[in-house]
Amino acid sequence: MKTNNLLFIAGISSTMYALTLLFFPQQFLELHGVSTDANGILFARSNGSLAFGYALLGIFSRKVQCTEALRLASIANFGGWTATFFVMLIAKTTLQFNSFIWADLAFCLIFSIAFSAAIFSPKK
Repeated sequence: MKTNNLLFIAGISSTMYALTLLFFPQQFLELHGVSTDANGILFARSNGSLAFGYALLGIFSRKVQCTEALRLASIANFGGWTATFFVMLIAKTTLQFNSFIWADLAFCLIFSIAFSAAIFSPKK
């Protein structure tokens, strides 16, 4: 898969997370079995703001032609998706999240693997 397309798909996925966390944080947290007090909702919205940044990075990287810029965007996405994967894995093993978090873990792992392939695969 071309790196531009991978970044665009990740940008669309980040957009879905961002919009959900920004506008429907209570429903998102309840879906995962997390408490929905005011602090949790504010924290979910702050994560939505960060996801919005990744969304912009992915969506606007679609037409970039510079190989080095695409590599840097891929590294940023790899770091973000991989860090999110490990944070969610820690959350699942130490906190009382329900089984829905496995879908998020799989989603993050797929993007982590795809971006690692884009970064580390030999170029033709």
